[in-house]
Amino acid sequence: LETYNPVDDGGVFKPEVAEFGGLFVRKANPLIVEKLREDGSLIHDDKVNHSYPHCWRCHGPLIFRATKQWFCDLSKGDLREKALLAADEIDFIPEKARTTLKAAIGTRLAWCLSRQRVWGVPIPAAICNGCDYAYVNADFVRKVSNKVEKSGIEYWDDADLSEFLPKNYACPECGKQDFRKEKDILDVWFESGVSHYCVLKDNPKLGFPADMYIEARDQNRGWFQSSLLTSLVLENRSCVKEIWCHGYTVDKDGRKMSKSLGNVVVPKEIIDKTSTDVLRLWASSIEQGSDLGFSDQLLGNVSEVYRKIRNTCRFLLSNLYDFEKEKDEIVVNNLSAIDQYALMRLADVNEEIKEHYLKSDFTRVFHAFADYCTVELSSFYLDIVKDRLYVEKADEKKRRSTQTVCWYILDTLTRLMAPVLSFTAEQISDHYQQGKKESIHLQEFADLEWVLKSVSEGFTLYRTVMKTFEMGAGQIKENLELQNFIIKKFDQWEAIKQLRSALLKSIEGQRQKGIIKHPLEAKLKLYIDKECEIKNTIDSFFVDLERHSQLPKEFLKELMIVSDVEVLDAKDNLLESDVSGVFVSVEVAGGIKCPRCWQWSHAGDKDGLCLRCQPIVESFDRKV
Repeated sequence: LETYNPVDDGGVFKPEVAEFGGLFVRKANPLIVEKLREDGSLIHDDKVNHSYPHCWRCHGPLIFRATKQWFCDLSKGDLREKALLAADEIDFIPEKARTTLKAAIGTRLAWCLSRQRVWGVPIPAAICNGCDYAYVNADFVRKVSNKVEKSGIEYWDDADLSEFLPKNYACPECGKQDFRKEKDILDVWFESGVSHYCVLKDNPKLGFPADMYIEARDQNRGWFQSSLLTSLVLENRSCVKEIWCHGYTVDKDGRKMSKSLGNVVVPKEIIDKTSTDVLRLWASSIEQGSDLGFSDQLLGNVSEVYRKIRNTCRFLLSNLYDFEKEKDEIVVNNLSAIDQYALMRLADVNEEIKEHYLKSDFTRVFHAFADYCTVELSSFYLDIVKDRLYVEKADEKKRRSTQTVCWYILDTLTRLMAPVLSFTAEQISDHYQQGKKESIHLQEFADLEWVLKSVSEGFTLYRTVMKTFEMGAGQIKENLELQNFIIKKFDQWEAIKQLRSALLKSIEGQRQKGIIKHPLEAKLKLYIDKECEIKNTIDSFFVDLERHSQLPKEFLKELMIVSDVEVLDAKDNLLESDVSGVFVSVEVAGGIKCPRCWQWSHAGDKDGLCLRCQPIVESFDRKV
C-alpha cells in the first residue's frame, strides 16, 4: 500500500479528506468514530489508559504522521559494517558499553537525518512543487553554506532559490519550474556528530582523533553513534580513541533527575552545603556505567570519607611542623620496623591507585583512598606512632624515622588525590612544599619504586619486575628471591596485625568491665603456643627486629599502646584469645602514671616523670 498522510504540518486534516478536511485531528477523532458507527463499520469503541509520548516542553500528547524524510543509507559503502569494526578498536568505559553501541548500529538500516521543527540547522535543498522531487548537490550546498557563514543561520529563511538553481532549471521528473525551499532541519545528532570535523580536524592544538568522548549511556543512539558514522564517511576512521559511557543522575527513589519532574538538585547547592571537593568525591564514588544515585544520606557518607581523608592529612601536617626533609630525613634502611612497613604499604597503595587512574576507574580510587586512610593509617600506623611523635625528643631518631614516613605519606596522598580532591590537594601542598614553584596539578604522581629496592637490600620493585618477562636465568632467580622477600615481609605484618586484633579485643573486654579505663593503664601477659599457626611467622619477625635495634617487648608495648608487656614461656593462667594458640591476660599496670607520656612505671622522679621522659624534660630545662 502506498504511504498516505492526510494531515498537514499544523495537525489539521487536508482539504481532500471528505467531511473532515480543515478539522484539527483531535477534534475530528470523535466525529470519525461516530461516522463509523453510523455506517455500521464500528465493531467496538472504548478508552484505555496507557503510556503515550508527550512533548517534554508543553506536555501535550504528540501527533504521529507519515512524512517524507532525508535518510543516510547505512548499507551504502558498507558503512554499517565499517562502524561495527571500528567499535571493536575503540576502548570503552565500562566495557559493556561496546555491546550497547554495536547493538544500536547493527540493528539500524538507515539514519533519519531530518526533523520537522521551526528551529535548527536547515537542510539546503529545493523541492519541486509538482512532484516533490528534491534538487540538491555539492555545489548547491556549498553556495548556501557560504552565504550562511557570512549572514548567519537565518539566511536560509529569506534566501531566494533563484540564487542557487541553474537558470531556467526544470524538474527532471515532471518538467515544472516551480520549486520551494526545504523547511526540514538537520537532526541535532548530526550537528553534534560532526564536531570532530568542525572543532578537532583543523585545530592542531586539539588533535584528531579525540582521546575520549564522555556522555551518558543514551548517547549510544545519539552522539556516540552519529560521531562514529560521520567520521567514517568523512575521514574513513573513528573520531575517538576511547568512549566513557556513564549513567544518569537519579534521586533517592531511583528516578532520573529532570526539570519536568522537579527533582533536580543544583550542584551549587551541594557545594554551598559541603564543598566542591565533596561533590567531586561523590561523583568518583559511583561505579562506572551505573546511575549516579543522590540522596542526603549518600552525600553524608561521602562527606564522612572526605572528613577522614582531610583529617588524616591534617594530622600528618601537624606532625611535620619541625621536619625539614633535606636535613632530617632518615634513610630507608635505618627506619624502624613499623616505619619500613608503612613505607612499603604506601608504595603498594601508590601503585594500586595509579593503576586505577590509568583505567579511569575512579570508584576504585575512592575506595582505595577510604580504606587506606581509615584502616591502614588511622586504625593502625598513625594510632601506634602517635606516642613517639608526641613524646620523644624532637630530634630523636625514632621520631625523625616516623616523620620521614609521614612526609612521604602526605606527599604521595596529596599527589594521588589531586585529580579528585583538587582544591584540598592544592591547599595541602601549599603547606608542606616549601618554596612551591608550581601547582600540584602540574606535578607528577610520586614514584616509590625505590622503596622496596632499599628495604630488600638492592632488589628492584617486585611489581615492576613481574611485568617484565624478557630476563635471563640469573635475573629470574634474583627476582624469585625478591618475590619471596616481599611475600615474607607482608606475611609477617599480616600475622602481627592478626595478633594485635586479638589482643585489642582482650583489652577492650577489660575496659568494658571497668578494670581499666585506657589501654595505657594495662599490662599484657602473652604466650604463643608453638602449635599456633602464626608462631613461626611472628618468631621470624622478632628475629628481624634485631636489625632495627628493637626488642620484642618494646615493640609489643608500642604496637598495643600499653604500659607493659610480658612474654611468657607457658600459658599458666592465661585465657585463650580469638586466635587459636594465643593466650593473654590483661592486668592493671603497676607503678605510677607519668604526667607526660601517661604510661605507668615503677621508676619516677619527684614530679612522677618516667625514665623515658626525665632526660627529655631535663634537656628542655637546660635549653630554657
